[in-house]
Amino acid sequence: MKRVVILLAMLAAMAGCKKKEAEQPEKPVDMSHVASVEERMADKEYVKELDAQRDQQKKLVRLMGQATNDADRAAVAEALEKNRQETMRLIRERMRK
Repeated sequence: MKRVVILLAMLAAMAGCKKKEAEQPEKPVDMSHVASVEERMADKEYVKELDAQRDQQKKLVRLMGQATNDADRAAVAEALEKNRQETMRLIRERMRK
């Protein structure tokens, strides 16, 4: 009878261990590999996206020069900042691929 109780306790303990292992979160993505500049620039779609961002930035800089009041300058400055953040997002995403 003691052996049956011990075996049941061992099985319960082993089942609990397996359950804990299954509940562990997934391992984070390995960030040791980051795409080099050459790898990124070889991606034609990525280059097109960066060119579009640069073109938009040039237009916004032109608008900044034409702004006549503080409200216009603030709006263009905000748009420039959004453009910068979007460009950085594109770069970060591509570096991780």
